[in-house]
Amino acid sequence: MLLLFVQIGIANAATLKRALFYGPTTTVSDPGNATASSTLQEIVNDASSGFAPIGTSSTSSRIWTEATWLTKTVADFAAFDVIILDDKGIEVAGSGSSSALWNAAIANRQTWSTAANGNGVLLGGDPSWSQHYGATTKSELLKLLNFAVDKTGYPANQPRTGFLIVTGQSSGSDTQTQTLDVAGGFGNFTFRPADADKVALVASHPMLDLLQASDLTDLHASAHVSFLSWPAGFYPFALCVDFLYPAVPPASFYAPPFRSLEQDSKNGFTAPWILVRGAQRQLMPQAYTQAKQPGQTCTITAVFQTLAQSPAPITGQRIGFAITSGPNQGRTGTFTPTTRLTDAQGKVSFAYTPIANPVGIDHITLFLDNNNDNVWQPSLGEGSVEAIVSWGTPTVSISAVDANASETGPDPAVFRITRTGGSTAQPLTVALTFRDAANAQSTGAPVPSEDDYIVSAVAGANVQVDTSKHATVTILAGQASLDITVTPIDDTLAEGPERIECSIRPGLTYSTDPNFIAVATIQDNDTPTVSVTALDSTASEDPAAADTGVFLFQRTGGTAASLTVFYTLPLGPGRAIYGGDYLLDPPAQGSVTFGTGETDFQLTLTAVVDSRNEGPETVRLDLVPPPSMDTPFYTLGGSSTATITIVDNPGNTLPIPNSYTIVNLGTINPNTNQAPINPTSRGFGINASGMVVGDYTPPTYLGTGTHSFRYYNGGLSDLTSYTLGASATAYAFGINSAGATVGTYYNTALGLYSAIRWTDALNATMLVPLPGSLGNQQANAISDNTTGEWIAGWGVNAQGKYRAVVWENGFTDDLGTLPGTDGLLQSYALGVNNHPFGHRVTGRSVYRDDSPITHAFLTQAQYFAIYPGDDLGTLWGSDAVNSEGTSVNDLNEVVGSSMTASVQTHAFIKAPDSGKHLGFVDLGVLPGDTYSRALSIANNGLIVGVSRTPGYIERAVIWYNNGQIANLITKVSNPGSWTLSTAASVNSSGSICGTGYLNGIQRAFLLIPN
Repeated sequence: MLLLFVQIGIANAATLKRALFYGPTTTVSDPGNATASSTLQEIVNDASSGFAPIGTSSTSSRIWTEATWLTKTVADFAAFDVIILDDKGIEVAGSGSSSALWNAAIANRQTWSTAANGNGVLLGGDPSWSQHYGATTKSELLKLLNFAVDKTGYPANQPRTGFLIVTGQSSGSDTQTQTLDVAGGFGNFTFRPADADKVALVASHPMLDLLQASDLTDLHASAHVSFLSWPAGFYPFALCVDFLYPAVPPASFYAPPFRSLEQDSKNGFTAPWILVRGAQRQLMPQAYTQAKQPGQTCTITAVFQTLAQSPAPITGQRIGFAITSGPNQGRTGTFTPTTRLTDAQGKVSFAYTPIANPVGIDHITLFLDNNNDNVWQPSLGEGSVEAIVSWGTPTVSISAVDANASETGPDPAVFRITRTGGSTAQPLTVALTFRDAANAQSTGAPVPSEDDYIVSAVAGANVQVDTSKHATVTILAGQASLDITVTPIDDTLAEGPERIECSIRPGLTYSTDPNFIAVATIQDNDTPTVSVTALDSTASEDPAAADTGVFLFQRTGGTAASLTVFYTLPLGPGRAIYGGDYLLDPPAQGSVTFGTGETDFQLTLTAVVDSRNEGPETVRLDLVPPPSMDTPFYTLGGSSTATITIVDNPGNTLPIPNSYTIVNLGTINPNTNQAPINPTSRGFGINASGMVVGDYTPPTYLGTGTHSFRYYNGGLSDLTSYTLGASATAYAFGINSAGATVGTYYNTALGLYSAIRWTDALNATMLVPLPGSLGNQQANAISDNTTGEWIAGWGVNAQGKYRAVVWENGFTDDLGTLPGTDGLLQSYALGVNNHPFGHRVTGRSVYRDDSPITHAFLTQAQYFAIYPGDDLGTLWGSDAVNSEGTSVNDLNEVVGSSMTASVQTHAFIKAPDSGKHLGFVDLGVLPGDTYSRALSIANNGLIVGVSRTPGYIERAVIWYNNGQIANLITKVSNPGSWTLSTAASVNSSGSICGTGYLNGIQRAFLLIPN
């Protein structure tokens, strides 16, 4: 995977950052729907990220195609804060070459790399995929992205560009050196593919203060490649651990600034997974500076880095220390750590007892004592770190004695600095840092005092504030404390409340109390007020009514600047689902923007016309506060919630008819005297027009074996005889509204199955198998072609394992499995829908790589991969039992079967976002039965399948009205000698196909509502 962030600074830090996505490699079907976006798109679209959501306006994040990309200049790229190149599955096709889709980015690399003059991060792995194991990696990606956009230390209004490149798994061998052509504008990068699951950190930065080695180690970082060489100015930030490499690593591993020392039983060596560039980068190791009182024992805790100057200690390696100056000068010793950098904390500790009542500062050198001689010898590669311990010094704390400030007045806040212990006979100078508390961890950049507040001392005591917001204050001789004031500047900006953090910086002449941070709040007096109401509170599905609803956003206060206001669309019982039940104009992106001078903004709601009997549904819109201090602030007015009711289409009938007429689909030419006399048949799929597909045993004049058929309006066509030959065997499983049919053909000569698509009874096409496979495929479902035709099924890969597959426009894609893309794991695709924002595929996949347990999944076909976040779970709630998804309708509602807590298999329905059916719902069984399986769900909510008795007698069933179950034979007006065993498919008109028995002979049936 190859991702590239390029950040350009903008003058107004109060606006949302804008992201630019490179089009060929990034598909955004629904920018407002996080589940329809890849990880980086989720970050950009997340209202709390500080980025403008993806859209088409001049203030939105954007997507450019290859053709557009090639026409752009440095200035064009500079209009955005972040440029993201995401190759999503594109592999490097051999040594020194890149995929054709990268031609535009490579051809234009000097243009966009010229803009990259700031912090940079290169990732040799796939964190976008890793985030599906949990939220941690996603949050770390946001931190790394903020590192790229950090402007600390740069002059105001100066454009600044950072970047982040991610190289995913390439197609080369683990001994093949490859070049990163797309990043050639920065210099020469080489890498080698392999695999590693663990990551450890070796450097830090203010943007990443909370990023610890324990956050990444054992997170399955999917680090498929590591860097072998890189241009000057780049440094290792994180390492792959247990990285599989040849027994002897490349010579470049030993060249400064990096040297690998880790080696384990796999002959693996740590290798750089993340490289960084940027003046603000802080190297580890570091030792914690401590101030102690006389009589105390000092414990030194140090962190070692895996850089040439200080290699990380291996578990059991001896560490030496020497006090080079101070009251305990000359003290030396050794100790053996029990942890190493790749463990949870990555720290080593030791203690020493000082002389009686020491006063002063001990300077301590800790070093790797490689030859156990208790002497630091840098020439032998014995890396070191420095620690400082101060004895006999006072302890300093801080508190906010007046934590409330306001631009009105202005009214200042007051912080008090207090010293305890030691002597007050001498003045004491204390170093402070002022930061915007809301942004301290997300941007790392303190707010300039000349913009928001002025720092001064009460009673004229000495206070000095430098331009980086570091201040020094002096507590006068004989005094125990000092008060300082923070006076707000009354500006005209809509900033909202600002939380100012004052913290004590470590010093040599004092120690810090646990209370070393205090916070005060500045209230703004220029903040606009926003509200929302339903200008038109009803909308209708009735096409004749043409009735839309309207949300009205209003703001009061200044209108001299544009203002972005954020909202959510919460779901719940009786709530409509965006994309399935209604659409918004402008499309839902979680925010609307008032233009300059505008006080009103209208958001129009249009109901989606369907055939489902739903009754009235509501759409609730809630205003939410600004996601961060980087966005213009506003307050919520008296009306922050509005509701529109969607009236159901009056033409929609009850979900289930009172009765059905059954039609026997059992044979072609039922009057023939040619064998078989009693043909068998099975029904599997039905479309909106009532066409049914399945298989049957043909009369001898049409052939032998089992043939596929298509039935419509009283006529049954043999799909096999005229397309594959009379002696062929084939099965039909799915049909779309255009009549296109899919299934499988058995090649008796090869003993293999091939997935097949029939256009009609005279034309068929074999679907392309997976690479390295001869066949053994099955196509199970086909989408309607209003937004492109997709086919779901399975095939056997080169390792002989069944894999979920989608076919689209002649392309065949292996969707992988839930635990990952290991070729030895298995998955199956059983259903596909025609959702307006991208086709979804459901099925079952191995859940763990050490167990045959399978879980139902729902994934987006256009992603060509099953992600861990696509796991639908089980009815039991336990991961250790099976479930499968068999069908998904156009509202993304999935049905299937799952083991329950009572150790029975039951049908289920899983609705998106706890909308229609409140999440994962057990559909139950017929009275007295112990097993059920849902096989099909229509867009109107009708569900059909099978229920089974303890004696294994199967009955075709229908679920309706949110889970009520009925035995279908009881709804048939002409049952005769029929028994119905399986209901396989249902359409929104209520017509059902399946398999039953007529006079004891297996026959396909069609149920037509009366």
